[in-house]
Amino acid sequence: MPDPVPQPAPQLPLRVATSCALVPMLLGSLSFFGWLVLTGGKSDEGKAFVMLGAGTLGAGPLLFPVGLGALLIARRRGAQLRAIGVRVALLLGNFPLALLFLMGTDLAAIQRIEVRNHSGEPIEELVLVASRVEKVMASPLGPEARDVWRFKPRSEGVLNFTGRQGDTPVQGDNLCMFFIFDRKDVVLEFTGTGEWSVTEAPGAPWSFLPWR
Repeated sequence: MPDPVPQPAPQLPLRVATSCALVPMLLGSLSFFGWLVLTGGKSDEGKAFVMLGAGTLGAGPLLFPVGLGALLIARRRGAQLRAIGVRVALLLGNFPLALLFLMGTDLAAIQRIEVRNHSGEPIEELVLVASRVEKVMASPLGPEARDVWRFKPRSEGVLNFTGRQGDTPVQGDNLCMFFIFDRKDVVLEFTGTGEWSVTEAPGAPWSFLPWR
């Protein structure tokens, strides 16, 4: 009677499935956190990490069915259900992780507007409108006070404001232009009565943080 044909071991397809799960997970984490640490959340820097992240997003969905196929082979070769389940969870975990990283790239779109009052009079009823996003200052801005507004543009657009400086109405239109994923730091400074100026600069690293 001939000897039975030995059943192939499941270790190789299990390793393939593990690689299909961990490679995009590790590369995605490296690209996002590498970009964030290197640039402080700026979209115009860290191109190598951006390209790595884009490549990982493209390769991840391709590796997912490869990993599932490897697990089917491993199961046929006698792999334990626990080993299969762990790797399925790792493969599926890449999808919410990728979504989380994509949401994290919104940091590059956060704009910063700082209002400074050096006029000697309170600024009241101040309303800022930038890229179709409106900010109403809830309380008057006293002399030598400042306030910071951070927002994410809904589209390309300009900065306008209306308000009252003491008894004098103030208004500014088309002060600066905002673009999505082109972060800016803008300073609106009130000086004398009815006088104000606007300065803008490329967004500084980490300027999206609330204490900056």
